[in-house]
Amino acid sequence: MLDSPGAVGAFCPDLIVDGLLGIGAEGPLRGFVREVIDDVAGCAAAGTPVLAVDLPSGADPMGGAVDPATLVAQRTVTFGGVKPVHVLRRSVCGRVVCRGLGIDEQLRRELPWGLSVDGGCWPVPGEESNKYTGGVVSVYAGSSAYPGAAVLAVAGAVRATSSMVRYVGQCAQQVLSAFPSVVVGAGRSDCVVVGPGNSTAVGDLLDVLQRDVSVVVDADALTAIASGGDPVREVLRERYRAGLLTVLTPHDGEFERIMGSSPSHYVSRVDAARALAQEFGACVLLKGHTTVVVSPGDHQPALIIPSQSSWAATPGSGDVLSGVLAAVVAAQPRVESVAVAAYAHALAASSFDAPCDARQLADAISPAVAEIVARWRRGGS
Repeated sequence: MLDSPGAVGAFCPDLIVDGLLGIGAEGPLRGFVREVIDDVAGCAAAGTPVLAVDLPSGADPMGGAVDPATLVAQRTVTFGGVKPVHVLRRSVCGRVVCRGLGIDEQLRRELPWGLSVDGGCWPVPGEESNKYTGGVVSVYAGSSAYPGAAVLAVAGAVRATSSMVRYVGQCAQQVLSAFPSVVVGAGRSDCVVVGPGNSTAVGDLLDVLQRDVSVVVDADALTAIASGGDPVREVLRERYRAGLLTVLTPHDGEFERIMGSSPSHYVSRVDAARALAQEFGACVLLKGHTTVVVSPGDHQPALIIPSQSSWAATPGSGDVLSGVLAAVVAAQPRVESVAVAAYAHALAASSFDAPCDARQLADAISPAVAEIVARWRRGGS
């Protein structure tokens, strides 16, 4: 230890290597470990760089909680696989470098720890498939004020599936002009996406939620959940008890409208998403630079999808995502489908090295799907 704990005037090394705790540690920093951290904190604050081994001591590897005394690392070298904390708390971990322990190189690139997002989750048509076998999507979106939301949500669904896509709403002319293959009008469907740009009323949302199909709730429909009170909450919980998948897709502002506080008031974004999932009995996709997907069950792991590019932070990108989600969930109504759809969306965004609009992003979905499926066929992730 330094001669004068925490004092900048004491001898400071050229580098601080933080290898005190690994992924098995729990709870706040305490005892000898806390003493050591406090001893070098002054040097770190004065500019001595910190290299963390596996993760900064005091950071929760899976949930992202960080002890206030944790040293901020400029670089973290981890092993075997990138953990959720490395993307949930980039400000603490710094640049993350992953080194293998005999684990496949492709597998180590994916999150969360222990889960590979692969093409096995994607609905690939077989030799005897037809336009119905991959699941039919119905898109309830758009209005006279926001016709683009309808086109973009439909674009996400069309680019993500070979099966039928239906459109229900006020913007049929605009949708058909962009996608002549889309069927206009209500009918058989396996997943409904409701909310993008259509000022969803509580009664309309309840009508959709009372159907025996999977539902993706986005944008204005999330606002309807916030204002719908107990009737909406009870219908959502009934759907969960009946085994029907409901996906809520809030960004931070929509989360706050529903829950009354922002995700930043929780220990981590994972905890925030879990609180919303438990409250309504729904799968939650919490949007952000790092997207978190959770289901209501406590035993289920959080699925974490890091953004590989911020070019997708553009108006309409969420509408595209809602369509992609519905397409994958229509074929396979499970939480893993939600995660792989979000991953495809992030992968599509990463193909741009310059600004793109949401329609360009939608057009990049099909190449992203092709890449995911090709990896799976090669036996990797």
